[in-house]
Amino acid sequence: LRKQIKIKSFKAVKWCLTLPLIRNHTDSLLQKARSYFGSGDYNSAPEVMRKTLVSLVNDDMTDIVGNISCPTLLIWGDKDTDTPLYMAHKLTELIKDTGLCVLENTGHFSFVQKPFQANAILKSFLS
Repeated sequence: LRKQIKIKSFKAVKWCLTLPLIRNHTDSLLQKARSYFGSGDYNSAPEVMRKTLVSLVNDDMTDIVGNISCPTLLIWGDKDTDTPLYMAHKLTELIKDTGLCVLENTGHFSFVQKPFQANAILKSFLS
């Protein structure tokens, strides 16, 4: 709910700042709003990647992930707040032949937080 409020708040601010009469004078305010409302990933990404991140976050691909036909492994952090664990469970229902490994006490970058465990899981999966 908090994340949805944050997203809606940014969209409202962006809408106001891009109104035709003022949009030529609000670039710095819009940039400040992006910094305030944007995730750490978004704020640290170069501009070209920001567009990709926005597209990924805004596109619902649940209708096409079921088309994945190769064995799939999901490695997920149980404390991930960017893509919560319920999303991993939803993906395992939608994608045939999917394995899910949950790394405890890790967030969105579980493979960085526990690289040796992630590596062992990947080696096992690939063999």
